[in-house]
Amino acid sequence: MKNQEKDIEILLRQLDGSASADEKKMLLQWLEASEANRADYREIRDLWLSCDVALQDGDQTRAALNRMLRRIRSESSSMGKEKQSLKRSIRRYYAVAAVILVMLVAGYRWLLYPGTFADVENEPVIYNRLITAQGGKGKFTLPDGSLVWLNAESMLVYPEKFEGTERRVQLDGEGYFEVAENREKPFIVQSGNLTVEALGTTFDVSRYPFRHKTEVVLLDGSVRVTSPAIEKDVVLSPDQMLELTGDGTLSVHETTARMHASWIKDKLVFDNDRLSDIILSLEGWYCIDIECPPAFAEDTRMSFTVGAESIEEILRAMSLVIPVAWSITDSVATISVR
Repeated sequence: MKNQEKDIEILLRQLDGSASADEKKMLLQWLEASEANRADYREIRDLWLSCDVALQDGDQTRAALNRMLRRIRSESSSMGKEKQSLKRSIRRYYAVAAVILVMLVAGYRWLLYPGTFADVENEPVIYNRLITAQGGKGKFTLPDGSLVWLNAESMLVYPEKFEGTERRVQLDGEGYFEVAENREKPFIVQSGNLTVEALGTTFDVSRYPFRHKTEVVLLDGSVRVTSPAIEKDVVLSPDQMLELTGDGTLSVHETTARMHASWIKDKLVFDNDRLSDIILSLEGWYCIDIECPPAFAEDTRMSFTVGAESIEEILRAMSLVIPVAWSITDSVATISVR
């Protein structure tokens, strides 16, 4: 297997059961060639299975593959004209850009959330499913021109075209949205039982199962938040955060909104910032809750940069500069004053 695009197409055909006998033979020879090839195959297979792909016929398979391959060509071009090996291309998508496949499935019903998306005039609906891997994140443009950044281990589902009277997407994990304004067609993010409605605004929504809460942070504009667990709608103003816990406890309070969304950057730079604000950024960057005595966090200021370091390395470095000890248990980091 020499051609990158053809290689990936054959791998996908093997996974969806449409590979020919010759393609299966080529794939077998490629798998036998090296352990690296087998590792690449396992990564694609695992992501494919995690997507619950349900392509219904050959034409739909071809349409989905063609769309995916166009993304691969675009990504390869952005990386430069040097020849990319299959392994390098896969690593780029899986570990860095965090998306190998964009699942575009014609006629596929979003089974986990029945009724969320409806057909328009009985035409088949094409859904896009974006998935980010652990430790990765990605930036995407939606059909209406809105921008979305997905944090690690997140998934966004949206129709290929926003038909009807609204623009509705489904989010699991964390997403930062810059919504293109359209007052005739509100933009709606469904995350669990929480609904966030915006006309044209910038906000962050976070809902990870291990954190047992859903957060909505508004940076610009306004959003309306509704939920069966909320007695009446909540309209947020910039620099406000809504928090809804698993037991239905609701709170709205002021925050430094930009710090919640700093995870979308390539690196974090703190210059004499309050530790309380730094913690907000680190929580999004590492997808972890950080507990620290509030008074100490408000009174302490620090300057440092975060790039590829682990949360353990950052907390260890902090403990050398300020009088704190730290520990991590079940996705919660605890900072205590010594």
